[in-house]
Amino acid sequence: SSDLRLPEYCMVTGYDWWDVLLHVLPNMVHNLVEKLHEEYMRQNQALQQVLATRIVAVKASLCKLSAATAARACDFHAKLLLMAISSTLKSLLRPHVLNTPDKSPGDRLSEICAKNTDTDIDKVMINLKTEEFVLDGPPLQSLQQLIQWVGDFVLYLLANLPNQGSMVRPGFGFMRDGASLGMLREMLVMIRIWGLLKPGCLPTFTAMSDSQDSLQLLFRLLTKLWLCSREDGPTQEPDEGLIDECCLLPSQLLVPSMDWLPVNDGVIVKLQGKNPLKLQFGKASSLPGAAGGAPLEALTRSPGSQKMDNLRCVFLGVCPTEESKACTRCGCVTMLRSPNKTNAMKQWEQRWIKNCLCGGLWRRIPAALS
Repeated sequence: SSDLRLPEYCMVTGYDWWDVLLHVLPNMVHNLVEKLHEEYMRQNQALQQVLATRIVAVKASLCKLSAATAARACDFHAKLLLMAISSTLKSLLRPHVLNTPDKSPGDRLSEICAKNTDTDIDKVMINLKTEEFVLDGPPLQSLQQLIQWVGDFVLYLLANLPNQGSMVRPGFGFMRDGASLGMLREMLVMIRIWGLLKPGCLPTFTAMSDSQDSLQLLFRLLTKLWLCSREDGPTQEPDEGLIDECCLLPSQLLVPSMDWLPVNDGVIVKLQGKNPLKLQFGKASSLPGAAGGAPLEALTRSPGSQKMDNLRCVFLGVCPTEESKACTRCGCVTMLRSPNKTNAMKQWEQRWIKNCLCGGLWRRIPAALS
């Protein structure tokens, strides 16, 4: 049907799918996302790699249109950020010998982590050429907020594993996503090695015991969950032992609240009610959100709480004084001017100069509104 062909066409060509969303009714979303995924999985490996980010962005846009798929929209946004952080951290690795032929250090890391099913992070780390991970102190320190997001995200996923019942909550999509769990596992290994070189770059956790090796604990539980959903093995349900250990996590580490979704205030939400809208060029629309947006708001922060820079993973305060820009598609907010001086962080920021994480275009927002 055209409902499926149009998003597919946009995904392959790179055209914006904004106007396609206007014709998608909330009750169509679930089936459309499933069919889009089936079609994507039929493509060859090379094309799947090219479209990997774009299909997640299309799914996130579609899932935002319905209250029933709001939690899945959260997962797709988190997956976009996860993929971007993973590729950025891997790009910092350098081969020890310049003329090494075949694989990059990032590919070698993925291969070793995929083969080694050990739940002990240090035993996995021993198999890697640690000299490829040697970076100067300043770049590592500047990436701490991205590293912190990875640590917080793993902790949140594991602590909420026992709660993933009949009602789909944010994080549910990752529980059986072997590729994403494997990516998180690789990053924990990278972070562990970098922590030996520069302890200041490690994610900080509030532990109930001084002797708690938080990274080791998270890696062990994450590996057990990953083994249930590896791509090259049969999918299994997490066993009782793993669920019991995850139940104990909140008594060992303070579980952070996650900023799952940027505020859903794009024009697309206002059009869900099918009422005519009056918009003026050059003027920001201050329209009340449609009633259909209410269930999504439960997954964003309340108006009086801290605002978040969704790309730098830092808090901006309740009333930010910095000028920001917001994505016209997903509502993602980030500061207009960079507070960072190091090349590693500037490299991350330059990825988002033209487009947002989801591929949407930016609009400038005054400090008072951000």
